[in-house]
Amino acid sequence: MIMKCIKIKPYFFAFFLFYGLLACSKFDDFKSKDSFYTGEYFAIKTKLTAEEIKKIVVTAPKVMENIGNLGMSGDFVLITEIGRGIHVFNNENPSEPKPVAFISIPATTGFSVKDSILLVDNGNDLLQMTLHQLNDLKSTKVDVAKTYVSIDKRTSEVLTYPNFPIQQNIYFECADTAKVFVTQWEKRKLGDKQKVNCYR
Repeated sequence: MIMKCIKIKPYFFAFFLFYGLLACSKFDDFKSKDSFYTGEYFAIKTKLTAEEIKKIVVTAPKVMENIGNLGMSGDFVLITEIGRGIHVFNNENPSEPKPVAFISIPATTGFSVKDSILLVDNGNDLLQMTLHQLNDLKSTKVDVAKTYVSIDKRTSEVLTYPNFPIQQNIYFECADTAKVFVTQWEKRKLGDKQKVNCYR
């Protein structure tokens, strides 16, 4: 049998070398963004029970931190604060909306609104709510004696609350989804011997 040696032309070698370097570069980029390699994870900051999340109140405005969707009800803009509730802004002057209240709805991820009717998730439940007396907030501060929202209907256990951070490609502290609802997360450094088993 006669065996022939196959010669690899220089440009083929250059191509494979470039491809190899590119692959390594992509992996290094992945490592630099992956929380395991940066030594970070998301820890549970606030968790509530099924009974605790049912406490819905209207308070003075709060700082926006982790916002979601928005909607309009009359002259008011509503903006989700993921995990915590809904910010209410007086939008009579669209160039300068003013925060007037915060509707605390723990374990919420979003809402829809039409006129004064609000549909919003509350943990694994779906609420139908009615907004009241919002126009009073144009000239006065929140009065705890007033009813600004009422629950018309609660449909239980029709949703699945996401007990994980909204960020992706991260490690996070596992939550007991049968017992608690995580409403706030915070980024922390991993300890030398610490293990975090949840990832998304």
